[in-house]
Amino acid sequence: MTTQFRNKKIPIWCANPPKDTCIFYTQCIEPVFQCGIKGYPIAYGNKYCNVFLNIHNQFSPKGQEWAAYVRQCLQHKLIDPLYNNTSTNCSLLTKIAINSHADCYLKGPISICELSLADKWTLMKNVKYDLNSLETVQDIVVGCAKYEVNKLYNSIMNIRIPTHIHFDKLEFVNNILTEYKIPLYSDQSNLQLVKYQSSPILDSLDIVSTSIL
Repeated sequence: MTTQFRNKKIPIWCANPPKDTCIFYTQCIEPVFQCGIKGYPIAYGNKYCNVFLNIHNQFSPKGQEWAAYVRQCLQHKLIDPLYNNTSTNCSLLTKIAINSHADCYLKGPISICELSLADKWTLMKNVKYDLNSLETVQDIVVGCAKYEVNKLYNSIMNIRIPTHIHFDKLEFVNNILTEYKIPLYSDQSNLQLVKYQSSPILDSLDIVSTSIL
């Protein structure tokens, strides 16, 4: 069953791409935008979606769950420009797609930051083009830095200290930030860091990473 869109007929299921396939790029995106064999839908989206499918069994179970989510997430990020933004062309489509990669890698049920070294190596070996995108790499570096700081902070703040022992948790965190030349955070009233949410500590990481990347 098909639907008419931008004078092109595309399958009605394009509004909800099927799992564990890559046909969304070839049967939904490319027929509408007609970017050609070197354009994003064919040369990038479809190609690396199939790479993910082909290396699926090389990941650990946790890595497989992450990869499956990323495949689906990257396709869903293109549903809106496909149906709702009639001014989108191939150039803008590519920008939207590339900009969505870091979010899909970082913010699913499992983050790329949580993958084992073996899973990360499998990814690096097979998806070089994506990870060579400067913006994608920078976003992932910043995202994983935030993840690690958040994990460290939560570990420290959950330590139960006997009342007779003086231990300033905020000072301890700031000593670590000083060691890594990250601006200090002095307001103790709002020190609840939530994964990937903004906070002064996490925002400072954006400043530091921008200056060194």
